[in-house]
Amino acid sequence: MAKKKRQKKDTKNSDSVIIEKDEQELENDASKNESSEDYDNHDDETIEVIPNQDDSEEEDKEEESTEESIDQQLAEANDTILRLRAEMDNLRKRQIRETTDVRRLSKFSAVEDMLPVYDQFQMAVAAMETNADAETIKAGMQMIMSTFNSCFDNLGIVKIDSLGKEFDPNLHEAISKEASDDVEEDFIICEWKIGFKLGDHLLRPATVVISSGPAEEESEESDDNEAEPKDGTESATEKPNEEE
Repeated sequence: MAKKKRQKKDTKNSDSVIIEKDEQELENDASKNESSEDYDNHDDETIEVIPNQDDSEEEDKEEESTEESIDQQLAEANDTILRLRAEMDNLRKRQIRETTDVRRLSKFSAVEDMLPVYDQFQMAVAAMETNADAETIKAGMQMIMSTFNSCFDNLGIVKIDSLGKEFDPNLHEAISKEASDDVEEDFIICEWKIGFKLGDHLLRPATVVISSGPAEEESEESDDNEAEPKDGTESATEKPNEEE
């Protein structure tokens, strides 16, 4: 009897141990499941990286340095532009001044060469007042013309030789045409004004008259044998017979 009681007691103890083990295993499994869920939740979360403060400061310094470099380059470029603009203005003013000086000197040279001609005219006028001799006046005019020619030679002015030459619209200006038996058509027979050239530049075209060729002979024949109406050629108109 006692033995049976002891066996029952041992059976109860064994059952309780088994139950405790099962409960412990369930608790362990639950703990593992919770840990796994926590791990999965951490995986779904975004990991926030805290930037390094030293790196941010270095980047700010680099940006500031770049901006300062750009500002410096812009300032240097502006200075260069202003300097070039000032140089261009000075060059333009110098060119204008030099051109004005050249024109003034050229006028001075031309007027200086013309002064002897003025002196010759003045002496010719004075001679005409004291002596009206035609030969003296002629000699004075020839002297003035010679002085003019010398003046033109000094200035490089050349006369255009036109008389007897073929008409050239680049050098001549025709004012009329005249018939000529001696001069070919489109050749110059008279020169009203002399043309002048300065180097290759035309100062003034020559004013000329050109030939239109030989004059056409006008027929002086008169039609003496004009057709006259012959006698009896007129057709008589017969009057219709009047009924009696």
